[in-house]
Amino acid sequence: MWRLLTIVFFLACHPSAKAAETNATLPTILRLTLASSLKNPLSQNLIDFKNAIEEDSAGALRIEIFDNAQLYSETQGRTAVSSGEIDIAVVPLGDYAGDIPAAGLFQQPFLFDLKPLVLAATRRDHPIRATIEKEILKKAGVQVLFWQPYGGTVLLSNGAPVTNPSAMTGRNVAAIDSGMANFITNCGGKPRLVSAPDTFKALENKSADSSMTGILSLKERELWRVANTVTKLRYSEILFVIVINEKSWQRLTEEQRNLVLDAAERVEQSIWRWYFLLEADSYALAQEKGLKIQELTDRKSTRLNSSHRTGSR
Repeated sequence: MWRLLTIVFFLACHPSAKAAETNATLPTILRLTLASSLKNPLSQNLIDFKNAIEEDSAGALRIEIFDNAQLYSETQGRTAVSSGEIDIAVVPLGDYAGDIPAAGLFQQPFLFDLKPLVLAATRRDHPIRATIEKEILKKAGVQVLFWQPYGGTVLLSNGAPVTNPSAMTGRNVAAIDSGMANFITNCGGKPRLVSAPDTFKALENKSADSSMTGILSLKERELWRVANTVTKLRYSEILFVIVINEKSWQRLTEEQRNLVLDAAERVEQSIWRWYFLLEADSYALAQEKGLKIQELTDRKSTRLNSSHRTGSR
């Protein structure tokens, strides 16, 4: 009895000790933002990431996901995570190209146009990836946790497919990043920078009559409703990086950081295993909805590439 009274008296006289005990039991929460919907099959990896971390930490570390640009648009995520307004963000790799030229490497037209090349260069131990991640940490103040593919670049349009530069002349073409916008300009088109979530609206109200985007957006954003042709440009692979603010990262214990890295690696391996099936499913959906799928021959692809290089010079 005396021991119990002593403890009660101590807690009453030292509320800070009681608060410290309470805080020690509270989970660490990391907030994550993305512009896409969790209904997107590729977003399942974020749910798997969250579940793995919470299970492995026995609930001591939690991830709160805010999808559909609830907190930040696709273009705002990069700044928000660098400033520490949000802990984790899903950022288009190309968004870093302005400050980090190496990050724009995958945007170079027809350079990484084949899946084996992309797979090789995005391996965790590849020097290209390592260099990009090092520069992102140095200049943006964020750690890269894992990479995520979003499909090969296609051109969605109404009317004739775009199989050569002259077919793009005068067209208002929606682009989701500056690299695509430059390509459109050099092919004679009129680029309109449009965030991925706004692509449907741009095609629907005809402020753009075509759109360069990832094939997976065809299903996620129901773009098959506002286009009748899919041209397989093989221009580049659209990639995202899942990044965490460096200060948020350093606030975690070493055990928590190892836990997060382990979950990130497992999730990333899983993504690439079934990503190709998702892409094939998107093309199957296009056929089911009656869209024409235009393949580019090597000759047509070369003509588009030549036009871009001539424009660049």
